[in-house]
Amino acid sequence: MQTQNSNLTEWAKSFAIKYNKDIDDRFRQEHRDWTDAQIRFRDKFKETVELVNEFSSFNKVEVFDHALLDYENYLKIKGRAAITKTWFFKLNFQYMEEIIRYLFYYGSSSPLLREKQTEHSLFISREEPGISGINFVKLDKIESSVPGIREIAYSLVDRKFYVRSKAGHTENVYTYSPEIIAKTLFDDIYRIHF
Repeated sequence: MQTQNSNLTEWAKSFAIKYNKDIDDRFRQEHRDWTDAQIRFRDKFKETVELVNEFSSFNKVEVFDHALLDYENYLKIKGRAAITKTWFFKLNFQYMEEIIRYLFYYGSSSPLLREKQTEHSLFISREEPGISGINFVKLDKIESSVPGIREIAYSLVDRKFYVRSKAGHTENVYTYSPEIIAKTLFDDIYRIHF
């Protein structure tokens, strides 16, 4: 009987190690593919910023990079854990002396975007006056005029970017290219602030 239990124990251990490795390999590849899409997305915003700055006499836009979402935090969000400090990039819009700041950060996709086979979303927040210095507030929580696009996600299933947009009390999901997302956000930001 002892031999049968030790054989079962060895088999179970071997099975678990192989199973875990297969899943880890699959998730690592998924993370690499997702990261590549995020880089393409950010690069389109950087290109948009460069072009706006090249042709504008009065406006200046800056992009400040933060780190990409690492594998460990990618897995935490995949498991719907709440994590902090997942900033991806920040946009500063300056017109004369006024500066408006928007921050893009990662979190677990909303139910609407989960329907599109996404798990990780970029949420947008705006710097708002606060009690203590810098105070970024998620666009969904701001009552005054905000851009329509609130959340952006990339689906590894169909290789498309999805946005959750809100107008009044109505939320919709659209698929847009990074270029259209950048143009739409820039148009909204300038319409609202300048």
